[in-house]
Amino acid sequence: MAHNHPERRRGLFSSVKRELLDSAEDVAAILIVGSTAFKSDSQFKDWDDIDAQVYTRTKPSQNSHYGILVDSKRRVLFSAYYSQLDFNKHPQRSVIEQGDVRVLYGKKEALRHIHVDRPRRIEPLPKEIPRFDTHHETLFNILVDIFFILNRYEARGEPNATKARVARDGLRTIAKHFYRFYGVEKGIPNGIRWRKILRDLNSLLTERGYANLCRNKVFASLALSLMAGQDA
Repeated sequence: MAHNHPERRRGLFSSVKRELLDSAEDVAAILIVGSTAFKSDSQFKDWDDIDAQVYTRTKPSQNSHYGILVDSKRRVLFSAYYSQLDFNKHPQRSVIEQGDVRVLYGKKEALRHIHVDRPRRIEPLPKEIPRFDTHHETLFNILVDIFFILNRYEARGEPNATKARVARDGLRTIAKHFYRFYGVEKGIPNGIRWRKILRDLNSLLTERGYANLCRNKVFASLALSLMAGQDA
């Protein structure tokens, strides 16, 4: 039996739903994909994440939206990616029939036009990121995602898993570009621990008031604060 019914219970998913509905005026559907889609609220652990896809009736004004949910026991990252709903699409198997997608919001008239592929595995960042100055906030969002990934895999006792290794490489790349963004000459020695890289980068971003450059200032400020307390 498919579990893709709209979420009504208050908790992490309802908090995600409320924030994403507030993020755009013409949201037609909000879908949760990935391994955490059908976790119950009590099953989430510290550093878990939630992946969402948001479909709007008109061209979305943003490509993505990130948020962090914090309570006394855990920090949970959620990320959402936006697409314009194509009402001309009639997939043979829509999300109404898919059993691996959780519908947080959406009526059948919209859902029958959507099919969701499985999320892609994490891909390595290129060593040189073109137009970083233009896309710095997107890369900051990825930085926060990396921070959660590395904490999550350390908590699992799997620091050398493939995803964790790719994330550490991505951290080095993003740190290098942010130093360049601010005109700071700073090398990142081989063998340096990822927490040291992140702590130094976070200090720079905080000192320079980076959150003020971001569209989502609330998220950036909270993320910088969490990263500053990483050793607590």
